[in-house]
Amino acid sequence: MDFVASLFCSAEHSTTEVDIDAATALGFSARAVLDMANGTRSTALRWAEESQLQLSPETGTAELEIDVAPRGSRARVVDPSADVIGHGLVCQSWLEIDVTISVTSAGGAIADRFDAVLYTQRPDAAYARAHTPGHQLAGSLAARDARGAAPAALELSLSFSDLGASGRLVGMWPPASSDIHSSAIRHELAYFGPASCEIHAHAVTLDRTIERASAQGSLERLAAWRPQIAWDGGSTAAVSVAFTPLAGACVGDNAGNVAKPDFGRSMLVTGTLTLRSDDGQLVGRYADIPLAVLAPGADGGEPGFYADASIGADAFTTAAAAGLPLLDTSGYVDLWLELSLSAQPDAAPGGELVLHGYEAAAAGGETTHVALAHGILR
Repeated sequence: MDFVASLFCSAEHSTTEVDIDAATALGFSARAVLDMANGTRSTALRWAEESQLQLSPETGTAELEIDVAPRGSRARVVDPSADVIGHGLVCQSWLEIDVTISVTSAGGAIADRFDAVLYTQRPDAAYARAHTPGHQLAGSLAARDARGAAPAALELSLSFSDLGASGRLVGMWPPASSDIHSSAIRHELAYFGPASCEIHAHAVTLDRTIERASAQGSLERLAAWRPQIAWDGGSTAAVSVAFTPLAGACVGDNAGNVAKPDFGRSMLVTGTLTLRSDDGQLVGRYADIPLAVLAPGADGGEPGFYADASIGADAFTTAAAAGLPLLDTSGYVDLWLELSLSAQPDAAPGGELVLHGYEAAAAGGETTHVALAHGILR
């Protein structure tokens, strides 16, 4: 099986050729996908800023021009041998379309044209891994690692969506040693798409509705929540909740997972979460928290949200820094906070907060993990 061989689905499958304009069992034609991806489009290009890499002639940010054109008049529907794989997951068929892709950066570092395959399970998103190991990218790009060595291969992946195009360029270097257990070294050289989103995701405004959900709807539900926190030990207090987005939302298409169950699009908004309890025990302001947007059901209802963050020991040296100013953490080291908030569209919001630490050990002794504070939000 090719590179999209599934982690979940059987490697055995059957392939049926179809006309590019013919309706398929997936509910759309290859033409619909091509209409979405076809033509020339531009997206942001960001070259990696890594001390172990030297890249030329381009650095910083620029534009990448991408052009997609079909090859031939046929496409392929691929059907996995098993439909159901347990745990409620379903293997779904996917569509493969032969295309020619051109990519050109403003400074000429990338200037290539190659044949590729678009993979998709839906008409509004598709994925291509444009270069397999061993194919060198045309253009004037020069990349060197800390050893001064050039990459043995380059790999470029692209996601196409009705929301835009994104992807990345990766360089692969030989292992640092001749040990048979050593693996190739990978460095990400460039990123395509909005800087505010992860790879293969697309930026949208907070009020943009995608599959019945908008970030604004979930944020409004979070802002209206007035929970109580119940601390271990029996005390309770009212808590105010605020979330300040850093920018818009990011939508992931999961377009590269065509040989896996289709979980649909996902939407995330990243921002600063503020929690303050009336008893003064919780006064937390936590940056860079990703909040997932959950769509209401097809029959309506409120939008949901989900956030799960583990803030590491390098962030906090005292309980006050973790937002728990009344907690005495003398004698403890390596504090970290686990925080989760969630509201299913058909259920009341809830959450949990735990401050962890280790008892400081005498010289040569072992440290012991302790949950220093634990509260339930509901």
